[in-house]
Amino acid sequence: MKGKYRDAESKEEVESILKEEVSDECIIWQNSFGERIIYDISCIVFGNLIKEFSLKVDNYSGNFDPKDVVYIKLSHRETMLKTTISKIEGDSLFLALPDEVEVKTKEMRIEKRTPVHGVSEKVVTIKIDQGKTLKQDHSLRLEVVDISDSGICLFVSKQNKNFLENAHSIILTHLGESKMGSELIIKRRYTHHFRYKKLGRYTYASRVGFEVEGKFNKVELSDFLTSLT
Repeated sequence: MKGKYRDAESKEEVESILKEEVSDECIIWQNSFGERIIYDISCIVFGNLIKEFSLKVDNYSGNFDPKDVVYIKLSHRETMLKTTISKIEGDSLFLALPDEVEVKTKEMRIEKRTPVHGVSEKVVTIKIDQGKTLKQDHSLRLEVVDISDSGICLFVSKQNKNFLENAHSIILTHLGESKMGSELIIKRRYTHHFRYKKLGRYTYASRVGFEVEGKFNKVELSDFLTSLT
């Protein structure tokens, strides 16, 4: 595998990767007696639970061993997935997605990440588009954990996490107190849940990583980072 890879950081990130559009570069294979059996993937389907998903493969000949592991390569971020087959129905392969599944994905934020949380309590403003369910958009000011040219990680409370999960789209509008010249769509890629102690009580929150569609304006990002000092 060329480039820098890392483990997928959460089930949410795995789900977002698997739900990307399938292209002709997506394949599944199994190694059997020194031979690699390969099939093209035509689509990926999620069930009601993230514990299982299914693949439709082209011209399946029934020669996978369901007791052995299979490997999947997806075009999106050149993701590599190692898992097992739960059952086979025609050309549909049902695959397990247990907690210990191995998912390697290409690190897109190759630029240096600048840590913000703990250095200075800096916030950004995001606008949540609720789609057709609500007439009015909702805005949140969230504390920044780290930031790079093409990504940002935000500190999200349990209450605000619900807004993000139900969002039709999420748009970054302000860096600090400054309105951005061009708003940026950001896509949720992973979530780390944790708890911390505040005023003698444990509080639950999340660090949520986002990928920016495009990149931050260099001047605006520089001004934001300069304000940390």
